[in-house]
Amino acid sequence: MNWTDEEMFIFANHVGRTGVPVEAALAVYTGESGLHPRAFSGAAYGLAQMRAQTLREIGWSSPPKEFLELGVADQAPWIEKLLNYQAKAVGFTPTNALDLYVTNLSPVAAKSHRDVIYSASVPAEAAAYEGNKGLDKAKKGYIDRADLALYLDRVMNGETYKQAIIQLNRVRGLTS
Repeated sequence: MNWTDEEMFIFANHVGRTGVPVEAALAVYTGESGLHPRAFSGAAYGLAQMRAQTLREIGWSSPPKEFLELGVADQAPWIEKLLNYQAKAVGFTPTNALDLYVTNLSPVAAKSHRDVIYSASVPAEAAAYEGNKGLDKAKKGYIDRADLALYLDRVMNGETYKQAIIQLNRVRGLTS
């Protein structure tokens, strides 16, 4: 992770205005993109790994690949829009990394507070399961909240997340 303190400050302010804890957003986005604003998975873009449809839904009118040209500070307002959009879609503001990750992966599962996020045996979820089956370490045929909790635990014990939290705390110390 090589964000400047100014980038962290801008990111934290935009995320903070949504009510989502900045630490939760950093955890989820570390897992999604490694906190690289130019991360591209083949179908998702930037820090939050937004799909083209989601980008359009929050107001992005340029080609999705152009989103990758934005740095952290320029993606931060779009992440704020995303978090507000997601909270409206699911009916609550996620207050921890697990709830945010469920919201990010499947607003349907988040809204209904389902334990199973995606199942390979449910036709409407099979493609999403396949795209995320690496989260199903036990190869159960479904991804549940426990799978996401294990993944987030690994992310939050990783060096990228730890460095981001150190920087966040330093930036907060400069402004308090």
